[in-house]
Amino acid sequence: MTQPQPPKNGLAIAALVMGVVAVIGSFFLFVNVGAIVVGLTAAILGLIAVLTHKSKVLSISGLVLGLVAILISVLILAMFAKSVRESLALSDITYTATVSEGTATAAWGTEGRSSSQDFTGTWTQDSTGSHADIVATLTVRGSADQELTCEITIDGKVMDSESGTSFVTCTVSLAGT
Repeated sequence: MTQPQPPKNGLAIAALVMGVVAVIGSFFLFVNVGAIVVGLTAAILGLIAVLTHKSKVLSISGLVLGLVAILISVLILAMFAKSVRESLALSDITYTATVSEGTATAAWGTEGRSSSQDFTGTWTQDSTGSHADIVATLTVRGSADQELTCEITIDGKVMDSESGTSFVTCTVSLAGT
């Protein structure tokens, strides 16, 4: 007399094991790229096992874990990509200085670079800088009888504006924000 064979659950067990491995790997940056492949394989094996076997608990578990691993991996990779993109984004910096009469000197700098220039009336200088590292300074020097202003604008927003006689300074620091 032959004993009945237990149902073959090899695909379902493989799907479950691969799904667990994929979910664990999905939480680790760069390892989660491989977890997407393993999760996809788990989902496919789980689906095949669901369609071909009567015992569906292991099959559905492997399928769901594979899909969850793919979702977690994609979300973590998207958050990492967004973070990198934001840290590399460039901002438009505009330095503006005015002198009421005569000649004044504007000295400006961003990210370790500095320059100066004599001007009359209104002076403007455009620059760009990495938003995460912006430390911008504008100093305007003139004589005691001159009205001076300085202004630093980043991406169209006035970040600092000062006025006075003989000497004014504007400083903006976005480093680490």
